[in-house]
Amino acid sequence: MADVIHPGVDYHCLFVRAMSPYRGQTLTTGQITNICIASGFRPKGVILPNDHADGNANPWCEMQCDNSDYQIFDRLGRGRYRVRPILYWCDGSVA
Repeated sequence: MADVIHPGVDYHCLFVRAMSPYRGQTLTTGQITNICIASGFRPKGVILPNDHADGNANPWCEMQCDNSDYQIFDRLGRGRYRVRPILYWCDGSVA
């Protein structure tokens, strides 16, 4: 995993690790939260799939995830996300 250069980077890599087995699947925010918590991703308050999808509001991910290869989710509607089939670690390598 890449060195942490911003707190968002660390969260991004935790998301990638948790979501890798679910590539291509459609999940709700609740399902994503439960998967992340089960994988050891804590605290619950930082599990924000919308920050790692298109059109997000997070300043770090605005530069890294929004409409880029680093994006983890495709937003399908309110609270529904498709995990992208190819996921990237913070350093740009394929997960």
